Amino acid sequence: MGRLSKYEELANAKSPYLGPDIRVEPVPSPIGGWDAISPLANMEARYAVVLENWVPRPGWIELRGGYNTWCNTETGEPINSLLVYRPSSGTERMFAASGTTIYETTDNGSPQTSKTGITDSKIQYCNFTPAGNTTYLVCCNGSDSVLNFNGTVWSTPSITNVTSANLIQVTSHMRRLWFVEKNTTKVWYLPTDAISGAATALDVGSMLTYGSYVIATATWTVDGGNGPNALFVILSNKGQAVIYQGVDPSASDTWNIVGVFDLPSPIGRRCLKKIGSDVAVITNSGLLPISKALPFNPASQRQVAFTNRIQNAMLGAAQNYSNQFGWEVELFPAQTLMIMNVPTVANSQQLQFVMNAMTGAWCKFTGWNANTFCVFNEQLYFGDNLGNVNVAYTGPLDLLDPIVYDMKCAFNFFNEPGRIKNMSMARPYLIADGTITPTLSVDVDFADNSPSAEVTTLTPTGGVWGTAIWDTSTWSTGVIAVNNWLSTNALGTALALRMKVNFGGVQSSQTSLGAFDVGVFDSAIYDGSGYTISGQGTPTLQVAELSVMLQYGGPI
Repeated sequence: MGRLSKYEELANAKSPYLGPDIRVEPVPSPIGGWDAISPLANMEARYAVVLENWVPRPGWIELRGGYNTWCNTETGEPINSLLVYRPSSGTERMFAASGTTIYETTDNGSPQTSKTGITDSKIQYCNFTPAGNTTYLVCCNGSDSVLNFNGTVWSTPSITNVTSANLIQVTSHMRRLWFVEKNTTKVWYLPTDAISGAATALDVGSMLTYGSYVIATATWTVDGGNGPNALFVILSNKGQAVIYQGVDPSASDTWNIVGVFDLPSPIGRRCLKKIGSDVAVITNSGLLPISKALPFNPASQRQVAFTNRIQNAMLGAAQNYSNQFGWEVELFPAQTLMIMNVPTVANSQQLQFVMNAMTGAWCKFTGWNANTFCVFNEQLYFGDNLGNVNVAYTGPLDLLDPIVYDMKCAFNFFNEPGRIKNMSMARPYLIADGTITPTLSVDVDFADNSPSAEVTTLTPTGGVWGTAIWDTSTWSTGVIAVNNWLSTNALGTALALRMKVNFGGVQSSQTSLGAFDVGVFDSAIYDGSGYTISGQGTPTLQVAELSVMLQYGGPI
């Protein structure tokens, strides 16, 4: 072979042309839930900076259900208490307290006046079944004499040695009723299996060293049962917990003090909630399981709190709203959720911090202005600020309003924090009842720019019953996978994908989706979506994963 020419030598010596560094990178669905404690620059990819009205599940996140009116008391006043009567045999019944009246709201539609003349609708209660006797719904509010409901009538039991109207909280423990006397250090107990009679005082004032009063009591079943090892917790408003063990408080040989422990200050009269064998305490430092919070260690209590992952949000809510009425916890087993109600303005505005009880992942609900929650016949209900009892987690709308779902993934350096990236496209992997296009945006380098989203609906595939043409239209395929690439435009080193859905329901001629003055006459349902069962009519929209297309630039 001949010698290469000078030009050929120069051409061979040139560096090869470097094409653009374009990659498709996976972004996990934030199944770890809402993270309000990690630094933005060091948050794991499976968590979310914002997770509003999305529920984290194992493997995906999904839309929460809406709500619909169950009963309207027409008082225009807040429903401050929902009471569920659970007899040992027979069917459950539900009551709502608003203004000066207790209404029966067991049946969908118009409530029935059950008890009039109450002074305060903020009622604490328990169900109590004496041995071989009728179940009683025992209610107290610190203003009126104790009320009992036996499944037929309301009555005022004769309780002596204490002013019955001063009793503000009640617990059933070891076959006895225990009452808290408001603004004192005393709790009172009745004889075994009694709903009336002479009450005996147990004064814990000498053990409460912070100048406090008793705010609530609860049974803590350490071994998971309600036997002799069950503990009785007496909690003060300053967070001191006096704990007893035993059966008969009148006998020193069977009633012993376990200890006095310091906890953070509790929030609200309804600060204690029995969760399985444990007791959860709403405090200024978070929602604590009492089994892990004792003895109290300020350095470690945040790590054992249920709310550890959302600690900054919890602390902010406690600092700003702890004096507002409406703090409480409710378990919703049908959806494996634990709901903590957070009142931002008492009897006006509320939101909820919600935990998946299976995984411990958190999210936030907005749009439910709830004073109080209950589970009745396994369905979730809440009382609102306008005299309505609402069935929750049902249908695609919050009454008639679209639901805004907002999800912001963790900021991601995509393993190269020193390089600029241009995110040009993103693809959410959705499982849905039909086709839908969410609003996608990207926050750059720890900025927070919430996009607006137009109201959108799910469009079912195939024909719609009542409008499709027989033998011409195709049958609906039901749940489908939607994984379209969508345009984005973001340039930065750390990028957070944000997806928003302003969900207005499902395009359909089904009667349950119409609305008065919006739907078709004789087809629409008046005053709401028409769904009255929790979980019914909730559309399927799950986010299983996301992918993004990135072009990598040079180092900063």
